[in-house]
Amino acid sequence: LTLCDSTPPAPTSIEIQMGRRMEVPLASGKLAMFSFAALCEAAVGAADYIALCQAFHTLALDGIPMFDSKNRPAAYRFVTLVDVMYEHRMRLLASSEAEVSALFSRVSTVEEARGCEHSSDYIVDDNLGFAKHRILSRLTEMHSREYAEAHARLHAPELLKGLETIKVSGNSSASSTGSEMQTEAMTA
Repeated sequence: LTLCDSTPPAPTSIEIQMGRRMEVPLASGKLAMFSFAALCEAAVGAADYIALCQAFHTLALDGIPMFDSKNRPAAYRFVTLVDVMYEHRMRLLASSEAEVSALFSRVSTVEEARGCEHSSDYIVDDNLGFAKHRILSRLTEMHSREYAEAHARLHAPELLKGLETIKVSGNSSASSTGSEMQTEAMTA
């Protein structure tokens, strides 16, 4: 967690609204780290996510599961989190149970599910089914060079030099993933 500056990682808290506070398990500079459970399985909402985006520019989120009927409320919170982060041009570093494209593989709209047999843990939900396409698109964009550059211009212009170094040295080949580019840029 010393990727952003030399501040030692430590727990902290941020003000949400009307004096309410949110505990941040680990933070260093403008980087906050949460488990998926702490941020999406707890009673957390859009106001909390907005305050998080105002206090930090990068979120490390550990343990994103595949979504199914057992974690439907968490899936909705994750959708809200990604939407808020995207609107604030926040960077996401994450670990997940599956590839991004598979996180919502057990979620569909009523139309998509029509005529198909599904296990009992499958979610048929128009709201979440339509949101999954938007969220997968946003997560993909959030790991692009263009998004990393927009993030750096808005939150941390010093990272632009790191992104330029990657571009000039040829390390930004088509096989590099966005998360690799962002990690390299943060340490440059």
